[in-house]
Amino acid sequence: MFNYSKEKMWAVYWLSTLSLFVIDFTWWTLVLYICFQGLGSVIAYHRYYSHGSFKFKHTSVKWILTYFGIMSGQGSPIAWSAVHKAHHKNVDQHNDPHSPVHGFLRGFVFMEFAPYDVRTVVRLTKEKAHVFIHNYYLLILVGSWVLGVLVGLPEVIAATSLSILCTNVGNWLGHTAIGYKNFGNDSEDRNHWLGAIYFFGDGWHNNHHAKPNSFTTQVKWWEFDIAGFVIKHVLADKTTLK
Repeated sequence: MFNYSKEKMWAVYWLSTLSLFVIDFTWWTLVLYICFQGLGSVIAYHRYYSHGSFKFKHTSVKWILTYFGIMSGQGSPIAWSAVHKAHHKNVDQHNDPHSPVHGFLRGFVFMEFAPYDVRTVVRLTKEKAHVFIHNYYLLILVGSWVLGVLVGLPEVIAATSLSILCTNVGNWLGHTAIGYKNFGNDSEDRNHWLGAIYFFGDGWHNNHHAKPNSFTTQVKWWEFDIAGFVIKHVLADKTTLK
C-alpha cells in the first residue's frame, strides 16, 4: 500500500518524452492541455490538497482538476502533497526533497520521485478515493494515455512530459538567486515574474513561502496571481478562503 516505484515513474516520464518525437500532434491542443494540467497541479494539488487554502464550491470541479493534476505525471495527491509538505518544513535545507541548492539533479530532475511520508497527509489517506488513486496511479495515467490515443488526442501523452518540465523550471526559478523578496528569511525562495506568468501565479514564490496557506500569492498590486483570481472568483466557496 502507498508505494509505486521510482523506476516505474521514470519509465512513464521517458515514454512521455519519447512521444514528443514519435507521435503526431497539434501544438495548440498540446499547449491547451498543458494549461489544464498546470491548473490541476497549482489549484488542486498545491493550494487545495497541500495547503487547504480554500474549499471548492462544487465537488465535481475538484475532481476534474484533480484528474488534470494526475495527468501532469507528478504522482498522486497523497504523494505530491507529502513531498511538498517536506519541502516547506525543510526549505532549502538538507532534508528538502527538491531544492535547487542541492544541485541540478536533486532540484530539477528528481523532484517528482522524492521519498515521502504519508503520515503528513493523514487526512487524504483516510479518504478511499485518494487511497485508490494513489495505489492505482500509474494504471490511471497510462490508461488515460491509451484512451487519449483512441479518441484522437495523443497530446495527452506528450503533455505529461512537458508538464513535469514546467513544474521543474518553476521550482528552479523560485529557489535561485534570480528574483526578489518581499519577505526576509534564510531560504532561497524568490519572486520571479516569468515563473508567475507561466506557472499561474506560483512564481511569486517568496510570497508563497511567507504565507503558505493563503489561497493567493499576490502581495503587491501588480503581482497578478492567475490561480488565486480563478479560485476566488470562480471555484471557491468564498467563506473558506484563507
